[in-house]
Amino acid sequence: MIGQQYTNTRSSSLILMPNWDHPFAEGVSDISEVLNPILENIRAICQDAATAPNELVARHCIQTLEAMTTHAMQVVHAPDGRWRTAPLAYSPCFYLGMCVQTAIRAGMADAVLAATDSLQIILLKKTTEIDTRTVEAQALDILFTILVASYAKPDSVWAFPAMKAMLIGARHDLQIRGYQHLPQLKEVLGYALAVAPFEVQMEKAGMRRLQTFPPYDLGFEGNIAMLLDIVAGQVKVDPQRRWINPFHEFVEASEDIVHHFRDLARVNFENTLLRKWVTNTILTVAQVHLSLLTHPPEGSEDHLDDVDNRIQWVIHSVSPFFPENQAPFHYHHAQDACGGLAILGMQLLQHNRRAAALSCGTAIAAVAANGAATTSDAYGLADIQEKIEMLARAAEALGDAEAATAYREMIQRPSEISDADWSYLMEARGTRIRQLDRRLREIERYPRGLPDDPVPLLRRILEQAQRQGAEAREHQ
Repeated sequence: MIGQQYTNTRSSSLILMPNWDHPFAEGVSDISEVLNPILENIRAICQDAATAPNELVARHCIQTLEAMTTHAMQVVHAPDGRWRTAPLAYSPCFYLGMCVQTAIRAGMADAVLAATDSLQIILLKKTTEIDTRTVEAQALDILFTILVASYAKPDSVWAFPAMKAMLIGARHDLQIRGYQHLPQLKEVLGYALAVAPFEVQMEKAGMRRLQTFPPYDLGFEGNIAMLLDIVAGQVKVDPQRRWINPFHEFVEASEDIVHHFRDLARVNFENTLLRKWVTNTILTVAQVHLSLLTHPPEGSEDHLDDVDNRIQWVIHSVSPFFPENQAPFHYHHAQDACGGLAILGMQLLQHNRRAAALSCGTAIAAVAANGAATTSDAYGLADIQEKIEMLARAAEALGDAEAATAYREMIQRPSEISDADWSYLMEARGTRIRQLDRRLREIERYPRGLPDDPVPLLRRILEQAQRQGAEAREHQ
């Protein structure tokens, strides 16, 4: 309270002097000479509480430093009247990080969880009027420390709250600033990538039952696809300068997310569900692009090719998650991903986006080729190639015979398949095609499919084509 009252008293006389020990850093204020001893004593109290141990006191120390940080974020320094900073906010956040490290070493789970809530509050205090990037970077660094420390303690529960706090902070950053210079999301994606191998090991150890890593949890309000959707919702056309690309920030965000997925594909997911959650997120990200393509803001039609190009990048980021150098090949995950690609491809065909729709077939064919190089599971391979046949039938029904031919040319004999295996594969493919025909006819038995099942959408496209053909014959 003394520190906050003194800060309020001096808020109108905040002057920064050069820091001669660090001449290129931001200046220092004589107010810190009063605040730093207070902060140091709070840290000492937290250290004593950890030794006692007294977790309640440690938690209150962390919450007090949070309050001092958020208060200091409102104390503004504006030497030129325009560039407004909060130079007093970094120190209390730095000491908060020291207390967090003390709580981690002492195994104080409640205190660490309280720290994640405090750091999230700090990130949500960001405004467009004041530059608080230094304290935001410090808060993210502390959250990453908590995230990494959680994997060293298998029974800890810090990982997901820390990751969620970072994502919620990135969401707030997008909501108030858009995807401008140095967005928080790019840094948070790097943190998620760094701990992905640990998440695989935690799932293998049975520590992630009924849990999904937050960036790829489609039920969490801060997942990657939802963050991109926020950027998509901010696309605006300047009526006075229509030559400016309104999708500039969206395209930049999409590119960063695709690079994240491509780097993530290098992780060996082994036989874990995390691979499925990631590919589901990729397909949802593609749906965000599709929504812009089908319902663009008025006046943005001339720039839609950029979005079309980016959705192809997203589509081609699926197949690397099923590499040919990792055995055994997980056909059950691959089939789900290819089902989602087939649905996306048919939707793109319905909206005359042939290049992007053909990319879906190319991605499915790449998954099939990787599977054939890893294992000779004929029915698993036939299940994947069946999805390309569905795309071909949809293209025919929509009157695009050229695209249908291009799709069927993608259904080829993999070079790794022997003559004996090839005859068995042909038999398996024929079985799957007959089953597809039966499913398309027996609507009463198969009224709906699973979320990744493209058959219901194909059935609707075929029925629509039949109705249009009947109407055309009647007019004749």
